[in-house]
Amino acid sequence: IEGAVGAILNVGEYVNRQMSAFYTTRNPGFVASNFIRDTLYSNSMVWVKESPNYALRFHKNFAKYNPTVIGWLLNKYSNGTLDMNSGTERAFYDFMMNGGETGYTVQRDIEAHKKAVRIKFKEKFRKM
Repeated sequence: IEGAVGAILNVGEYVNRQMSAFYTTRNPGFVASNFIRDTLYSNSMVWVKESPNYALRFHKNFAKYNPTVIGWLLNKYSNGTLDMNSGTERAFYDFMMNGGETGYTVQRDIEAHKKAVRIKFKEKFRKM
C-alpha cells in the first residue's frame, strides 16, 4: 500500500517490531532469564544427546568461558587489544569476524543501547 495509508502502516509495523524487541532481546531481564534457562537446558541435554566424555568437556568449557570471561574478551575485542598469540583470544576474534556476535555479546551497555534506540526512532520519523 502506498501513500499516506502505506506510510502509517509502515510506522505501525516499525513500532510493533521495536516494541517486540523491547520485551525480548533489548530487555536485560529477558536476556538474563533466557540465559539461565538456556544454561540449564544445554547443561542437562548434553548428557542426553552426547557421550559422557563430550558432556564433561562441555561443562569444563562452560565453566571456563563464563559471562565474565566473555565480557573481558568483548572488551579486549572492542579496544583492539586481543592477543592473537593466545588460542582463546584468537578463537574469539574468529568468532566475532564470522558473524558470531549475537544475544549476550550484543548487550554491552544498557545506556548506550537506549541512546542508540532513541537515535533510530528519530531517524525513522525524520524520514517520514
